Amino acid sequence: MAANDLTSLKSIAGSLPSKISGWEKSSTEGFYTPENLYEYINGNAELFISYDFRNMITLIYNKDDSDEITVDIFDMGKLANAYGVFSHSRENEDRFISDEVESEYGGGLLTFWKGQYYISILAYPETEEIKMVVKQIAKRISEMIPGQSIKPVIVSQLPPDDLAPFSIRYFYHYIWLNSYSFVSSENILNLGKDTEAVLAKYYPDKENKNPTIFLLINYSDINKAKKASRSFEKNYLPDSENGFARLSDGNWAGIEQNGNMIAIVLKAPDRVYAEALLSKVKYE
Repeated sequence: MAANDLTSLKSIAGSLPSKISGWEKSSTEGFYTPENLYEYINGNAELFISYDFRNMITLIYNKDDSDEITVDIFDMGKLANAYGVFSHSRENEDRFISDEVESEYGGGLLTFWKGQYYISILAYPETEEIKMVVKQIAKRISEMIPGQSIKPVIVSQLPPDDLAPFSIRYFYHYIWLNSYSFVSSENILNLGKDTEAVLAKYYPDKENKNPTIFLLINYSDINKAKKASRSFEKNYLPDSENGFARLSDGNWAGIEQNGNMIAIVLKAPDRVYAEALLSKVKYE
């Protein structure tokens, strides 16, 4: 763990006021690294580690004996990783903190990202008073983190029409692909730390509750993209015609390789729609 990383986290945590509207910050803080994060969030540590988590700091605000607000600040090493963790489970997006910060608030839990940091603030029990204190804490943290939160370029390359914005997921590890839309128990697309992938849902029929899945992957070189494309066709579309096939469930799937990138459509209602989505990818 780099000393400057820990110093930055301590600086952010130290900037928080010792008291806010009767809530008092604990004098003790917890520090975690990839080696012991499971001790704090057992069962979910793998998510952070898969995004190259560096370290985190946790602190608590107390009021009376039972009420508390827990603040967790994760240093994800770089902006893309912080965005990836935020995108992993968000179901909505709001501007709870400010117009410049993407966040999601509900049921006393606020999550947001800024720069290379992912932040979680949990308050229990939830009241309007506590909600305002959570907002004050979050605003102070966001003000301490310089710069803007710019999403990875690959996100902007997704086809814009029919896109469900809050369905976008950014990741590297194939296990997360399967958690969003199962493809294979094997890593047939050769996803890894030298690739980046984004998945999103599309609704061609606004009344249709069964979305089309779109996957875009960027490889480190064209040969790796070609190899992954061949692997997908062999294992997922063995009976494909020019990269498209109607599967046993009646839906269509298709794949297109363009330079270092692969675009894949899953669960499309017909071949026409699958082709239309692939034609709208914004390749660089």
